[in-house]
Amino acid sequence: MGLTSGIIDADALVKVLDAVIHGRAGDEALDFYADERRRVFREVVSPIATSFKRRLSEKDPVQRERDRIRFRQGAENPDTSPTASYLSTLVLGRPMPV
Repeated sequence: MGLTSGIIDADALVKVLDAVIHGRAGDEALDFYADERRRVFREVVSPIATSFKRRLSEKDPVQRERDRIRFRQGAENPDTSPTASYLSTLVLGRPMPV
């Protein structure tokens, strides 16, 4: 998630900076960028990364197996598993105002 969201952040920032520098948007676009990217990190990226880290560092073999089973069941159930495109939409966040 870190590299992916970092690339998305950089792409959005380039668009916003370009618009501000060339007078197509005001400084408030930078505030929007900062608020939206912070929100995406708090609500999407950080919880997913924290969950992965917890599962990977689990020492109890019984809990590791439970986690593996639950993760696999979720991935195999299209009703509960977010698709890659849906997850991408969450990470992208709201469109930049430029």
